[in-house]
Amino acid sequence: ISSEDDEFSMTAIFDIQERANEEAVLGILLTTFVIVLLAVGTMTFSRDVNNLVILPIEKMVQLVREISANPLGKNFSLSADDIKGSDDGMETTVLLRTISKIAA
Repeated sequence: ISSEDDEFSMTAIFDIQERANEEAVLGILLTTFVIVLLAVGTMTFSRDVNNLVILPIEKMVQLVREISANPLGKNFSLSADDIKGSDDGMETTVLLRTISKIAA
């Protein structure tokens, strides 16, 4: 408290360093959590895309290559074991079955 010409002024100093450090640590933890969450989501999405899109398309391309190499050579019809693990309602499975029926 100081006095100048009958006017009083008050100055207060607050130490908020501890709170600022705590907020910084919590911010770092939140950022790390978000990075981990995004990484796990990306890996899950990538695995699903690979299983549901890429692998069936690779099977179709392989079947078309085999058919184009020797169309009369062998029976290209696919059994249930060949399409095992594929979802029956998926378009890629329907296309794979259609290609095998055309080749049969």
